[in-house]
Amino acid sequence: LLDDAPASEEDVRALAQRVGGAAFAGAVQRLRAFAQAAPDRMPGGHGGGLAHLVGRLRKLSRQVTRHARHFDELPFEAQHRVRKRLKRLRYLAEFAAPAFARDDVRRWLRHVSQAQDALGKHIDRVLADRHFAELATRHPDAWFAVGWLRAKSERSARTARAALLRLRDADGFW
Repeated sequence: LLDDAPASEEDVRALAQRVGGAAFAGAVQRLRAFAQAAPDRMPGGHGGGLAHLVGRLRKLSRQVTRHARHFDELPFEAQHRVRKRLKRLRYLAEFAAPAFARDDVRRWLRHVSQAQDALGKHIDRVLADRHFAELATRHPDAWFAVGWLRAKSERSARTARAALLRLRDADGFW
């Protein structure tokens, strides 16, 4: 149902059953209550539900882009933490998106998507490098892969840094 292929009757019935069920209706009701919550019912007591989401978006955005300028110099664990926060930021942004101007959201999400792709490639290369380095202790031919991956990961770290800098400079839709 998420791709462009037409849905079968069975798929449509299954979706209608889920959407029409009490669990889905309850989730929608709780989300609506959250979005309309009075300030005194929100964590920290500041603003309503939407204001709380905006605060979280701002905080995650700062955390993600704080070290953008020297991302390629961070230890791997810190780089991986940036990637995980970026994922959280995107999920929260996509959740909040319907409350904001579509074009602004789309423009900002393009920057997030580019950063997420760049960080994903970089993290995957570093993890592959570690795997082949361990393998090379038993199979010396694996050192070729290690050298290739290290060269590529240095470049991918710089590409990730550039993508994070573009994200940092992009106007948030909130």
